[in-house]
Amino acid sequence: MSGVLGTQYSYAEEASAEKESKKVVIVGSRIKQENFESPSPIMVIEADTLLETGYTNLEEALAEFPQMGIGSNLGNNGNSGTGSGTTYANMRSLGSNRTLVLINGKRRVSSSLTSSSVDLSTIPIALVEKVEFLTGGASAIYGSDAISGVVNITLKSDFEGFNLRLGATQPEQSGGETQTFTLTMGGNFADGKGNVSTGISFTNTQPLLQKDRDFVSGKNFLSTVSNPESKTSTDGIPDILVVNDIVTATYPTTGGLRTWNWDDWKYDNYYIDETTGELTFNDRTFYGQYTIGGPGFRFSEYAWPLRSKQEVFSVFVNMNYEITENISFNSSLQMSTTYTEGFGQVAYTEDPMVVYRDNPTLPQSVRDFMDNQSWDTIVADSSLGRYDYVYRTHEEFGRIGNKNERDNYTFDIGLEGYFGEFDWAVSAQHGEARSLNKGLNRLYKDRYNFAFDAALNDAGETVCRATIPGEHYDERAKGCLPLAIFGTNTNQEALDWVKTQTLNSQFNKQTLFTAHITGPILELPAGPLSIAVGADYRRDTIGFTPDTAQNALNIVLESQTSIVPTTSLDVKEAYTEFNIPILESLDLKAAYRVSDYSTVGKAEAWSAGLSFQPTNDLKFRLTGSKSIRAPSPYELYNPGFISSVFITDPCAKPGEGPNPAARTANCAAEGIPEGWEDPRSTSSRDYLSSGNLNLKVEDADTFTLGMVFSPDAIPNFSISADWWSIQMEDQISTLSMQDVLTRCYDTPTLDNFECSLITRTGGGAITALKGGQINLASNDLQGIDYEVKYSLDASEIFGDMPGRFSARLLMTRLQLSKVVSDPKTLDADYYAGSFAQPKVRANLSIGYDSDTWGTKLVANIRGKAVADPDLDHSVANYDEIYPDGIGKVGMLYRLDMNGYYVISDSMTLGFGIRNLTDKEPPRKPSLFGGNYGISDVFGRTYNLNLSMDF
Repeated sequence: MSGVLGTQYSYAEEASAEKESKKVVIVGSRIKQENFESPSPIMVIEADTLLETGYTNLEEALAEFPQMGIGSNLGNNGNSGTGSGTTYANMRSLGSNRTLVLINGKRRVSSSLTSSSVDLSTIPIALVEKVEFLTGGASAIYGSDAISGVVNITLKSDFEGFNLRLGATQPEQSGGETQTFTLTMGGNFADGKGNVSTGISFTNTQPLLQKDRDFVSGKNFLSTVSNPESKTSTDGIPDILVVNDIVTATYPTTGGLRTWNWDDWKYDNYYIDETTGELTFNDRTFYGQYTIGGPGFRFSEYAWPLRSKQEVFSVFVNMNYEITENISFNSSLQMSTTYTEGFGQVAYTEDPMVVYRDNPTLPQSVRDFMDNQSWDTIVADSSLGRYDYVYRTHEEFGRIGNKNERDNYTFDIGLEGYFGEFDWAVSAQHGEARSLNKGLNRLYKDRYNFAFDAALNDAGETVCRATIPGEHYDERAKGCLPLAIFGTNTNQEALDWVKTQTLNSQFNKQTLFTAHITGPILELPAGPLSIAVGADYRRDTIGFTPDTAQNALNIVLESQTSIVPTTSLDVKEAYTEFNIPILESLDLKAAYRVSDYSTVGKAEAWSAGLSFQPTNDLKFRLTGSKSIRAPSPYELYNPGFISSVFITDPCAKPGEGPNPAARTANCAAEGIPEGWEDPRSTSSRDYLSSGNLNLKVEDADTFTLGMVFSPDAIPNFSISADWWSIQMEDQISTLSMQDVLTRCYDTPTLDNFECSLITRTGGGAITALKGGQINLASNDLQGIDYEVKYSLDASEIFGDMPGRFSARLLMTRLQLSKVVSDPKTLDADYYAGSFAQPKVRANLSIGYDSDTWGTKLVANIRGKAVADPDLDHSVANYDEIYPDGIGKVGMLYRLDMNGYYVISDSMTLGFGIRNLTDKEPPRKPSLFGGNYGISDVFGRTYNLNLSMDF
């Protein structure tokens, strides 16, 4: 019942021990060989190991292993719009778009509009046979995206009989419960020449909310505010204060007024007292917009999801049939429907409102205040010298949420066979993923403004001002019912007129044709020289239809979403692979792939590796490769959206910036005179963020050097260590408006791409900027992967005791994580040792297995880390920027226990306890909420599953 987990070396060794002589294909190669050993480190995770984790989402189970970074999961994107509920693998923390996920050795249609990432939540763990990790570049074998590595998921097939698996997960505290149902069935036909197998799975995941856990709710909610006493980061005074019960006091739940006090040169803040209904001065100390306690919006109360609600229904069907002795037909169909729901905070005032004194909903205390100031309106208008604001939150509209409904299917057919010593295969595959995002409790921006601007009509009735004929009349206000700016609104009909449900839909399609042939072409003294030759064709298509109101910038707190018309990318590829036995102890593996993209043209990838085994005990392995990631259709063709932004024109401040001389010269070359003042300094500019048709492929050079020691003197013991390096250039990054301005004017000349993105008028003022995707950054990662594994028969310790003891340590030590965001400045950021990328990650397990029962203790470990390992201590004191120890965390660990008991030949009970010691996240503002996977937020959790064969 225990899962096998180890490098490919140990996996092949076990296969040899079982005297398996069948030729097989492993991940990272298309050449079939007996007992093939790859020069690249490969880890195989069997189905039982995945099930033992107690997770029902495959991404969460895979994230337990040290090679994986924090990917997209139900804890960090459950309420993120169109991406809500998708879960993606993130190997080496390079991004899910640089981790290639294969299903049964083939690509799969993406569920992401922006990348080729595969949604792992659509793949039930109970239907997985095994998962293989190939770390390092593999584009020569599989094509684009395999920069950090490959995750190959093999699903169960050739199944005979019926198996029913029922499972449940129950945290000791409420929230986050899961229930699973999986039925697997299959049988042979045509006298054993064919097999049909089917898997049906349903998983129900309940939400885990902030309010469900004491350590992150109420007054335990931990946050920071700026310390007004601190002037610099070297004055010995903490820059920030660590506080509980933080309140956004400028957004009271019943409305508030913020007005500029010219005498004291600061803002005065007022709120409507919920008891008296009177406008009341807030005399608490303000830290920007925050106070400690008092009236206002509390983040600790809005119950953001630590994990979102999700339901997944999946059906997999596989069929294979032996047409002749050497030709077989195979086909498969995988379908899934996913429903995800998540809620965040409530809506609040987005833009300053103009409030008229004659608004009949205003409390008398507000009118009196306006009279004392001789105001007819409350307005924020710099041309009038007025900086007065009305802000509030809107609990009466309900919490902002997202519901996502996804349908995903992939169908493929293929033929495979052999002639002589050569194997061949051809296949065709088509997949589609469609999603509909429903934005809940959204507010129309125009209706919001109409409803909160009330006035008396000629009949003395309180109505929306825009419905009264005259200066303010607006046809769009038809049906409007007034709402009170201050106080509580209970008229549901009036609230519903403002509310809406946005609808955003997207689709992804993928068509794939593959063909290859493999076999020995020459017998060498040390063995056969084998080759694989193949060709692939792939078309990826995307499209996005936004909500009409959101596209028109008419939804409160939502940016513009633009139509992405149906857009396709085609690629034709050819590849070859060689396996050359130089000596009995020395093998060379090499591969090359050339790709012709309809978008970026020709791209090449290659790899080469050596396996050297001087003795039975010791093996060395070495690989090097060039891998690529081609820009996605979205990165190329996204038409983008326009937003209004405020900027400081660099030419209004010549002689400043990172390169003052260059800025002065460049602005003069633009024709900007000395002493020029920007006439639009108080006006917004149009900023277009979009795709870029000039993008090119990302390149990565990867290198691995390792050894495996498996001494004959200690049976079933092995230790491996692999040093790895990934150096990526031309990483596709997002160019912000500030990047555009800096890279244009603070570099030696105006002869650069960024300057073409800036539009100026005849008077010199900037009117528009463009930004978006560009090949810009570089990334350099280095580390060492370790594995130590040992097992022995229980009888060697306890006489006649049946079964086997085993122990395994997996560990990754991250040595370098360096990012150069802008090659023009060469300024580098270092992340190794940060909260998200600790230098040490490990998984240690000790277990016992027998034919009747087994148990295992597992420790998941993250080494000590800091918030900012890149801090320049010459310009800042670490303990001032991160006081009270919030910038440091010691080793984090979680202990799990699991086991099984064989009730009968057809029934097995599995059980487990995750977070055995009920360890809470560390009390750090950025970590105590779990930070999306760094630490456990569930607490002690029990899982139980029952497997029954019929």
